[in-house]
Amino acid sequence: MSASGDIISYFAAGNEVLFSGKDAKDTESYYAALTANQPYEVRYTGPQRGKSLFALKDFEVGETVLVEHGWVSMQAETNKSVARVCATCYRYVGSVVSQLEHLLGREMSDVERATVEEAAELAGVEAGGRLRPEVPCVAGCKEIYCSEACGAKAWKEYHSMLCPNARPDAKEAIEAFNQHANDTNEIFVLAAKVFGRVALDVREHDMTIEESLAPLRMFVKDYWWKVMEPGEDDTDEFESAIKAVLADSLGLLREVLPFSEIEPLFTVDFYALLIGLFERNNLSIEVPHPVVGCFDHLPPWTQSHVVDAVKKALEAVEPNCACGGDHGKRAHTHDSSPHIHSEACSHPELDQEDPIPPPPNSTPSFKLTSADSDVDSDVHSLLSTTHTFRSTMSALTGATNGDDPLAILDALLCEGTGLHPLQATINHDCDPNCRVVAKDIPEPKLVPSVDGASSVTDGRKGKTKSVGRVVLPDEAVGGADGRTVIKAVRKIKAGEEIVISYVDEDEDEGGVERAEGDSEEAREEDEEERKAKKEERRRALREYGIGECHCRKCSEGK
Repeated sequence: MSASGDIISYFAAGNEVLFSGKDAKDTESYYAALTANQPYEVRYTGPQRGKSLFALKDFEVGETVLVEHGWVSMQAETNKSVARVCATCYRYVGSVVSQLEHLLGREMSDVERATVEEAAELAGVEAGGRLRPEVPCVAGCKEIYCSEACGAKAWKEYHSMLCPNARPDAKEAIEAFNQHANDTNEIFVLAAKVFGRVALDVREHDMTIEESLAPLRMFVKDYWWKVMEPGEDDTDEFESAIKAVLADSLGLLREVLPFSEIEPLFTVDFYALLIGLFERNNLSIEVPHPVVGCFDHLPPWTQSHVVDAVKKALEAVEPNCACGGDHGKRAHTHDSSPHIHSEACSHPELDQEDPIPPPPNSTPSFKLTSADSDVDSDVHSLLSTTHTFRSTMSALTGATNGDDPLAILDALLCEGTGLHPLQATINHDCDPNCRVVAKDIPEPKLVPSVDGASSVTDGRKGKTKSVGRVVLPDEAVGGADGRTVIKAVRKIKAGEEIVISYVDEDEDEGGVERAEGDSEEAREEDEEERKAKKEERRRALREYGIGECHCRKCSEGK
């Protein structure tokens, strides 16, 4: 059995360790397998930029560069009242009617159902299997899937360890752990999936803990209290508060998974590294709601009910929920489709030297207990609102005070978070050549047909499929799920590094172009605005661990 200190030393290894000595071959083999037959490759470019993703072919503007499912992921608990989706791939299940009834919290009348079904048919949101029948967990718990394959994948990877119906002896412990996560930080639920995965690998797949953790080891990581970076005056108090909550959660998780084979994982140090890894690397998973696709075709009274339901959901987001906080790490990226929002939450290739030193011994730094912690309320508030989820719903709460339904609809989506191994190798640049988009599906447009019926087109030449009264492009069939999609925003040459912006590009442009003849005072004001924007960008990047950005835009003082 591995000792706790050995596990932490192994897990904490950084890029300089991973890409040198005896570890280099395993690291290179891992990324070679991930990028096999793909138009990109992962390279280690030194301690300043770490791992980087490079193009192996030319990419045109708008071309898809990368599509990736998360290695481990979760839907925000507070989002489950809004979106009923597959717990594995985040595809919507059921029908537009059932999704709308779930959102409204009530059954609709026959007349309402008929109008919604007509709207869904006109918009084509259910055509071609874009929504799939709901498949329950094989043990009958509340988890749902879009297919038996997705259910089997979750069961094999982690769910059989965490399902209360599959493990009745641990049911109370599972419920207690989940309740604590809901009360403090939902990211602990994602951590439990990792622990469950390791438990299955070690107990049933004849793997060592190190072999099970190998994919996670590739991510940049640091202790949670260091990643969250409170004010300097709060550092000691904040670190103590973090450790206390970690110890409480870990004590409850040990009761869920009381297996001697994985005992070395149950230290506050390892748990803090794992949560810190999530904080540094997680990417938001955001999938647009099918009701948004047919909203324009709904009758006014139904539209009003939808807007009211989303407002209610926004108001219900509490600060201690995992999607209730937003501490500035919002790298918004938008595709060209209406009401589609995606964001790159946190990216790992940071100006961070290797490695994190392991603790001096293999014993936990703090006693593990499930007792309530006496944490200062201000520090506890920072703890509960500073974490991996960057909620669109939280960010758009101000929109509830307005009358624009389209602003409200931006919050109508499935929202979660996950780790994406290849996306995590993409570095920041203030002048990026790529963007993260919500989905890789062109939005069809409703157009009149010759016979008076309706059809949709994506505005491009290409093969279409007739489905009822709509026509969909081939790539639209199958619908949207939780894949991360990265597209080129300018031409990329083979051999060029693929980069994205970690900060909101749409809000990052400072100043305006002054016309010749403008006053010197106006030009000075513009220059001051540019400097302020640059400093704002630097502050945002520091939250990702980037002390100084050396991209062209920053180097030229733009």
